[in-house]
Amino acid sequence: MATKRRASKKIGEKTLALRNELWPDIEDDNLWHRKRSTGYTTIPRTMTYILQVMNALSSGKPPAQTYLTLWCHTFDEYMITINNPRAMAFESGFTGQRAEAAWSGRMRKLLDLGFIQARDGATGSFNYVLILNPYAAIKNLRSKGEPIPSNILNSLLQRMNEIGANDQI
Repeated sequence: MATKRRASKKIGEKTLALRNELWPDIEDDNLWHRKRSTGYTTIPRTMTYILQVMNALSSGKPPAQTYLTLWCHTFDEYMITINNPRAMAFESGFTGQRAEAAWSGRMRKLLDLGFIQARDGATGSFNYVLILNPYAAIKNLRSKGEPIPSNILNSLLQRMNEIGANDQI
């Protein structure tokens, strides 16, 4: 673990040196830093590929924005209490009279694909949501023979290799 931290620190130092060469006049106030600011969450570096997997398996009703909205509401417990489904629908990109119905459909798709679990409560079927390990969800989808496009799957595997992700898919 200490070796990984040293390697990560060295990469960070090299990247910072290059950034300072390319943008020598940039002020720290113009950059958002997760250790100096509040209101952040941790996401997998492969999130863009994970989102592509779920969209590819969703027959023209992509749930990726809804999934990203869930991640933006979670902390390290990976459970969200949804007290305002209409606001969640809006954050997920749905407006108008059918916003909540469209959002609910995307939530059901995430549930069916195995990316989340949900429990009902006072605000409906998705009052309590648990975000599951997306790599485990993809592994499960593959074991069921779901047709994940090879270009997306191969790109995900390559990115996982680049970042040293050790999850199995």
